[in-house]
Amino acid sequence: SEKTIPIVSPLVGLVSGLLAGTTGSLGVPVMIYYQALGMVKDVFVQAVGVNFLFTSSLLALALIYEDGLNA
Repeated sequence: SEKTIPIVSPLVGLVSGLLAGTTGSLGVPVMIYYQALGMVKDVFVQAVGVNFLFTSSLLALALIYEDGLNA
């Protein structure tokens, strides 16, 4: 429901961040959350795309910073 979104959103973000940081799984919890919100198809696809763009970029930057990606 609309009342639980402010409570559940940070929890989903935390779980997604932990999974991304430990496994490289970028977005599965977020996609399930977006689907549970009942987004229409076009908005869902756009939101997932933006999510993957940002999370992949941050993961790449973290790997570069820790010398996990090198020539």
